[in-house]
Amino acid sequence: MRALIIGFPAILILGCAAPGGYWDHAHHDPAQFQRDAAQCAYEAAAARPGSTGGTGIGVSISQDIAAGVQRGELEGMCMRARGYYFVTR
Repeated sequence: MRALIIGFPAILILGCAAPGGYWDHAHHDPAQFQRDAAQCAYEAAAARPGSTGGTGIGVSISQDIAAGVQRGELEGMCMRARGYYFVTR
């Protein structure tokens, strides 16, 4: 229960801290963006498959949060490598 109390606010903070915006590219149409985004998501998931499991719910949640953050960073690196840039709102 204590881990849940600690983990839940962390989820709220990460959710609120995530910047709003979108990926843009000067020369790609929406169909190309969808292909690139799907490929980057696939590659990021393959590189960091997720939680390795823990000894309790708090450990599992924190591992899942860390895995999600890492996947997001990998997706962003992949999109930037393909020439996209992130536009914040």
